[in-house]
Amino acid sequence: MPLPWNLTTKIRPICRHVECTSLAIQGLISFTELYPGYRGVEIESCIKNAVMFIENKQQNDGSWYAKFNARCVSKYALNYMVTKYYICISFNNRYGTWGICFTYGAFFAIRGLIAAGRNYENSQAIRNGCKFLLSKQLSAGGWGEHYSSSEIEVNINFVVT
Repeated sequence: MPLPWNLTTKIRPICRHVECTSLAIQGLISFTELYPGYRGVEIESCIKNAVMFIENKQQNDGSWYAKFNARCVSKYALNYMVTKYYICISFNNRYGTWGICFTYGAFFAIRGLIAAGRNYENSQAIRNGCKFLLSKQLSAGGWGEHYSSSEIEVNINFVVT
């Protein structure tokens, strides 16, 4: 089964974001399970580069800032993310990003790294990401991020008063 962008030279993935890269890794891993002999060297190289991209995008505090722009993804991919991961989408139309950019970015980055074979024991990025998430966990056990995090690109915990 050919990959969709093999069908024409005019279609190329143009968005370089942690969450899109994570989904690409997960999709390629699933594809190789279904079609193990198809373009294995190229797919493995793509996965390796995608992992390096995710690792290089990690912030010093262990987070990933997700600059996802909804125009980069089809309505089918958005529906998949909402239904599979129960993500509550909050658009900030002025900046074109999600309202929960750090928690969301860490979730997708770690999922992508795990899909590529990384784990807590063999990946410093996952360890740093887990430390970040634990440091932001609220006393009730969940996570809350103020929507203004996307505007100023700094994680601000949502505080219930």
